[in-house]
Amino acid sequence: MWGTFILMLIIAVLCDSAEFSVRTTVSPDTERQKLTNILNSLNEKVELQSTIREINNRLEKLDKHYAENKLSPATTSNEVSRKLEIIEQKLTEVLNKVAEVTPIPESCLEVKKRGNNVTGVFLIKPRFASAPFLAVCDLTTRGGGWTVILNRFDGKVDFYLGWQSYKVGFGNLAEEFWLGLENIHQLSGYQVNELLVELVESDNNETFASYDHFSVGSEVEGYALKTLGGFSGTAENSLAYHGGFKFTTKDKDQDLHTGVNCAQSYSGAWWYGKCHHSHLTGLYKGATDKYKGVRWGERFFLKKARMLIRPQLDLSLTL
Repeated sequence: MWGTFILMLIIAVLCDSAEFSVRTTVSPDTERQKLTNILNSLNEKVELQSTIREINNRLEKLDKHYAENKLSPATTSNEVSRKLEIIEQKLTEVLNKVAEVTPIPESCLEVKKRGNNVTGVFLIKPRFASAPFLAVCDLTTRGGGWTVILNRFDGKVDFYLGWQSYKVGFGNLAEEFWLGLENIHQLSGYQVNELLVELVESDNNETFASYDHFSVGSEVEGYALKTLGGFSGTAENSLAYHGGFKFTTKDKDQDLHTGVNCAQSYSGAWWYGKCHHSHLTGLYKGATDKYKGVRWGERFFLKKARMLIRPQLDLSLTL
């Protein structure tokens, strides 16, 4: 079943990419219009990206199941992952060819500046990103122009996942999701960004935490929370403790707690130290230990949580 499904995805992407072949008999204007039309109907490509994420997440769960039951799967995760990489490469080629002809906004703030005022999913391509990606752009909150990097509100998405899932992102952009550490780095690593954290407690009390400066390092740097400062808000300054720490997942321990993996201990993933003062990727359901749940300071078992970033200045840092 997996083989058939993967083959269908590969064929679909290859067919789409074939549509971008530039023929000498086609005028530049016709080709430009053709690519523009494809850009306007990129939802299908978005669904493919979401499907790839979902397959990766399911593979992780299957691996855990086989390991716990000492079983040997007929098809290894590595085989499927290699096929997924081929699909992602082809999809990247398609999106990059579109980007060559039709300018794509570098951020949700640019989406806002182009006259868009309705929050939704948009294709963006940060200046130094290797390929465009889709993001939820909040174009109304506090002036708009925000990219949503985390959304929690019903617990339907499993956030207790491994490094690869947190790197590329997971979940559905129309529901709960994590945008992906690499995407967050591309958005924040080369220019000054601000961070907004919105929280809703179990009694529906709403609070927020705002930071004037926020950036996440590269994968080589462990996707560290490199810059954080300029706090204000009605919630505690509970991310301050995590400033400078690398990101830790259940299968990649980069925290400061010797002999303990904080992600495993608290069933989440975060910029752990020894271990956390905030924890927005914690368990939404089934957590009996309040420190394993969705937490911000002394606010436990949060009902909703969002993290949003946007460029503070229109000045990119010089590499």
